[in-house]
Amino acid sequence: MEGKMKAWVTYGFGDMRLEVIPIPKINKGWALVRLESFQPSVSEVQRFNGLEVEGTEQARKTLSEKGPIPLFGHEFSGKVVELADNVCKLKIGQRVSLNYPKTACGKCEACLGGQDKQCLNVQWLGIDYPGCFAEYVAVPEEILKPVSEDLTVSETVCLQSLSSVISNIDKTQIKMGDTVVVLGLGVMGNGAAQVSRVSGAGKVIGSDVRKENLILARELGIDVVVDAKKENIEDIVKRETKGVGADIVLECAGGNPAQGLAGGETLKQAVNIVRKGGKVCQLAHVKPSNILPFKFTVLRTKNITLLGGNPGASRHFYHGAKLISTKRINVKKSVTHVLEGIDKLAEAFEITGNKGKYKAINPAQVVVWKDKD
Repeated sequence: MEGKMKAWVTYGFGDMRLEVIPIPKINKGWALVRLESFQPSVSEVQRFNGLEVEGTEQARKTLSEKGPIPLFGHEFSGKVVELADNVCKLKIGQRVSLNYPKTACGKCEACLGGQDKQCLNVQWLGIDYPGCFAEYVAVPEEILKPVSEDLTVSETVCLQSLSSVISNIDKTQIKMGDTVVVLGLGVMGNGAAQVSRVSGAGKVIGSDVRKENLILARELGIDVVVDAKKENIEDIVKRETKGVGADIVLECAGGNPAQGLAGGETLKQAVNIVRKGGKVCQLAHVKPSNILPFKFTVLRTKNITLLGGNPGASRHFYHGAKLISTKRINVKKSVTHVLEGIDKLAEAFEITGNKGKYKAINPAQVVVWKDKD
């Protein structure tokens, strides 16, 4: 497709400018997508500001070698407007999103061994090549997923992060009747609490310090909602489990305190409140210097299984879409800020990076284009 588009071009960390540039050309096996809406993730805001999270060093390398470039952006809803000749699984006009913003090389030892999610030469949408903070984005077919029109644009934008949540809970192998504790009731935490409940949890306990997160958790029907400013989560879990501890703890609050996150404190709490032989799954992006705020030997003495972040597969993506469309979980309630116009991205970054100040739960969404049909 020939023509020009508006896109946010990154010149350096903290320096992004709205410019008019050519619509990207599509490579073999790629599709061109017209963006309906997008949102910056919390980790993306941190990355843009040069903070220490996964992908920051790769973004630094891309900027030094290819910048300025339309960097960042991977959570979106859009419609396919152009396909390369060899693309066979997508159709023009389909609404699409993605479950995982990385493509595998297919040639390294991990890929050849069937472990493409652990590819040694992975390429990121929005880091290694231009992201979705634009009117159009070129994306490899292999990571694009068609989305049913049963879902709204706003719900579709939420699918990538929900897919990650479902993938992590799948990895915990939750059992019928398990007691699950969710530390941090932001967008991922409230999603994790809902998914845990529909996955068989007998009791879901959620904890947070922000009023709006606690209110939403109660509206969503979470069994026990703990205001961590007023109550001690360790005492509550001991009471609710008759001193045994939680079967599974999902840590969703850790991360850089500069972004209003809990550092490593909630990971320490997770290790304290999980039962002997239980599992701790760490969904949040904890700053590396805070990754072990507890004595490592406690993992051995309590026989704890510590699980890290897990990328979503296609089945997790489509399960998430089904949970939303059948109203078994609700992501709409977490979307507190929707901004009209691609020029509002800077405002979306401000809101997403300072959720407490703006009483936001989900990242702020930016509407780029509406289908008049």
